[in-house]
Amino acid sequence: MFRFALSTFAVVLAVSLVASSYLSHKLAPPALQPAAVPAGQQSFPAAPQALVVTPVAPAPGNNLDRVEIAPDSSGNYLTDIDVDGQIIHVVVDTGATFLSLRSEDADALGINLAPADFRYQTMTANGTGSAAKVHLDAVRIGNIEIDGVDAMVMQPGALGRSLLGMSALSRLGGVHIADGRLVLQR
Repeated sequence: MFRFALSTFAVVLAVSLVASSYLSHKLAPPALQPAAVPAGQQSFPAAPQALVVTPVAPAPGNNLDRVEIAPDSSGNYLTDIDVDGQIIHVVVDTGATFLSLRSEDADALGINLAPADFRYQTMTANGTGSAAKVHLDAVRIGNIEIDGVDAMVMQPGALGRSLLGMSALSRLGGVHIADGRLVLQR
């Protein structure tokens, strides 16, 4: 009887360990694996599908250090940012590592890039691509200004809309959803 109980315990323990290992690998965020990239190039992790919102007018008494963005009809959070007086339409994407600009938006900002500048390998929902890293002096979202933001400029056709990613969002005091609206706080 003791042997049966001990062997049953061993089987249950083994199954539990295997299941726990399987679930932790299935539920844990995927480990970032550097891609094989030629010398002088750097890889960045993929950005998940975008989360988008449409800006809403501040309610009376709203704090000027707060911007609320209502979702569009698809549930995405879309807004406009101001970079050097140029308005750029963006998708707020907490899964994007960088503020990522379409090449057309970079052109409108006067950012001139050579083909050799696109030396960073990216992985997005649309697949892999190349990007150029740039530095923006300031980005304004409503009443909130963020100084010194690193951004990536994607090759032509790589993005349908620029992404407001974590290189800007992580510099804010808070990013959360309340009553279905995305709230950005200084």
